[in-house]
Amino acid sequence: EGFIVPVNCENSGARCLPATYRERRDIAGLVEGGTVHIVSEGSSLKASELPIEYLLAHFGTKVPHSSVDFNIAVAKPAEACGPLENNVRGKAVLVRRGSCPFVKKAEEVQAAGGRVMIVGSMNPYIVRMGVEPRWKGLNTFIPVVMVSKRAYSILVAESYSGSRLALKEEELAGNLTINSATWEPLEQLYKGEGWPRSDAYVKKRFDELMIQHSAWPDRVATLTEAYAKKTNVKASSTKSEL
Repeated sequence: EGFIVPVNCENSGARCLPATYRERRDIAGLVEGGTVHIVSEGSSLKASELPIEYLLAHFGTKVPHSSVDFNIAVAKPAEACGPLENNVRGKAVLVRRGSCPFVKKAEEVQAAGGRVMIVGSMNPYIVRMGVEPRWKGLNTFIPVVMVSKRAYSILVAESYSGSRLALKEEELAGNLTINSATWEPLEQLYKGEGWPRSDAYVKKRFDELMIQHSAWPDRVATLTEAYAKKTNVKASSTKSEL
């Protein structure tokens, strides 16, 4: 099931919004992400490494139902900025971020017959990938998702052991947290933005967020690295002043 939402776009096509307030409200509650599940009896994944989060791109299609699973292939070349040299037909394809636009990667994976493109971030955090102008993504007919650097490494290892994977959307009935509203503030903290000014409050904020996100390994990794960068920067700044 679904519905068509009319949109108004700027002349450049870079920014498009639903035409009415009600339609903006309706799409605000749409699912933006979910979790990657490994389908393999011989997987060496530990419980502490789960769940593996993904965020859906702003272009491409929804992910298949979680009952559908795929063999995993690592793109060759890894960044998929040109025609793929290996057989990825019907598979979930792991692609490394970098060197070319996300939509270019999707075009190459789709042309090679890949069923899903999973982009591995170069950082502990994940983002909803976009394309500008928006019309350039209209020919993408496969799901495009991003996972963290940590998750990408896990999935590459699982591909070598012959594991399969499935993608499960976050349940609409629950409290949606795998979305840009959760991840954008974490990304900002990683980049050194959004922290309190006082050192004491920086530690307090870090402790609060670690408790809040303790069940999510990628968020914990992002916060841990963000705090380390923040405190190291502060320590370096103090040392230089001395």
